[in-house]
Amino acid sequence: MTAANDQKTPASIFDSSLTLPAILLLAAILRLLYIGHHSFWLDELFSLKFASYRFADLLREVGSFDNHPPTYYLLLHFWIRIFGDSEISLRMPSAIFSFLSVYFTFKAGELLFDRQVALVAALLLALSGFSIFYAQEARMYSLLAFASVLSVYFLLKFLHQQTRRSLFNLIWSSTLLVYTHLYGLFIIIAENIYMLALLYGAGNRISGLSLKKWLTVQGVIVLLSLPWLGLLGNRVLNIGKEGFWTQAPTVGSVIETFAAFSGTHGALAFWVAMMLLGALYGFPDRTGIGLKVLRARAKRNDGGPVLLALLLVLSPIVLPYIISIITTPIYIIRCTIAGQFAFLLLVAKGVTSLRWAGLRALVLGVLVAVSVAPLLKDGYVHHNATNFRKIVGYLASNAGSNDKIVLCNYSHLIWPFNFYAKKLGIKNDIGVFDTTSTIAELLKKQKVWYVGLTQRKQQCEPALQTLTDTYTRVSPEELSATNIRLYAFGNNR
Repeated sequence: MTAANDQKTPASIFDSSLTLPAILLLAAILRLLYIGHHSFWLDELFSLKFASYRFADLLREVGSFDNHPPTYYLLLHFWIRIFGDSEISLRMPSAIFSFLSVYFTFKAGELLFDRQVALVAALLLALSGFSIFYAQEARMYSLLAFASVLSVYFLLKFLHQQTRRSLFNLIWSSTLLVYTHLYGLFIIIAENIYMLALLYGAGNRISGLSLKKWLTVQGVIVLLSLPWLGLLGNRVLNIGKEGFWTQAPTVGSVIETFAAFSGTHGALAFWVAMMLLGALYGFPDRTGIGLKVLRARAKRNDGGPVLLALLLVLSPIVLPYIISIITTPIYIIRCTIAGQFAFLLLVAKGVTSLRWAGLRALVLGVLVAVSVAPLLKDGYVHHNATNFRKIVGYLASNAGSNDKIVLCNYSHLIWPFNFYAKKLGIKNDIGVFDTTSTIAELLKKQKVWYVGLTQRKQQCEPALQTLTDTYTRVSPEELSATNIRLYAFGNNR
């Protein structure tokens, strides 16, 4: 092998005019595969509920009762009026945003580092189970990932060429990010820390961009975002008084976040090592081991792109972690998807910076294999999804017209069950088992069907025990779907 060949990265080995289209085609296939296979769950039905309101009612309801900005619900509002509210239709916008995230990760990586890094990062994101999971969920997390990388891309374009068009694109994309999710603010903060560090290091001016001009741009974004920021302030005050559903994060939460980014627990250290190697390459004064492992000395200006990537990875992790410890817990792993693209860019930088071509190919192969392995499991990325459709479909075929259907008193069961019951035309009396008075009502029925969730024993087991003590279980004794159980009882009184 010649020295020139030895300098090829894994990306350049398979790089051709067809490489990016092939990656994008792969990303599209993986995001559409089985997209309608799993049932809606509670949060997706909240999305459908808000999207089904009239325009003015949607804005009022979201502003009053939801913790998220209205952008995703507004997009879904118009989408379902054209394409309907089936599982495939409702999830399709998320799949589209996730697909676009892969493309703009490539575009941002090309500007931030080079084409080789960009291709590797796009490939890893295309294969990411974390990204695919939320591409197949009717929630705003894929939009958050897309808006985050889009904002960074237009920031980089603005730094490369400060035109009116690039300025306009930076402003609207950043405003979109603010109106997409609370965690979008952490990406904006990361961008501003980077810009202030850049301007400070350059004597408050970069190719005609002064600190005053940058602060003016940010002021415009704040003004455009004020309607939502005002509502957000009220929501934060209410959450501070009422509390939030999530628990305070721990160091384990951070580890789980990086495991989600990489798609593995077993090889997590390997992914993090590649990320750190990519970060190490960006600084001119490296350690001895870094000089031995990496291909070439970093250029004096390589630290800037790495600094931005690190800020984008850490900001949506560290800042909500600190807020959660000091005030109300807001740390939610799925929301950190805003910084996943930057994590993969650093991993890709680490891979392409390795000194030996064979090692680069081997490392990339391992990362691809580790990414693909979870996708081969039964159920794809949603192997733990609760199969509400199966249970409701069985009842639609087997429950008598006078049978009573009783649900465990848990909202994650009640909402999806009632949705599919209505969709499949179940006319039976459906109730919720919450008090002993329910027994008196049930005794009027000859047959009772009880539906409970296996992972919610505290809520569902007492009712099951009461029914077991009161009735005789009849065939079929139990019909199971993932995380859900259906029992049939006959009145023995």
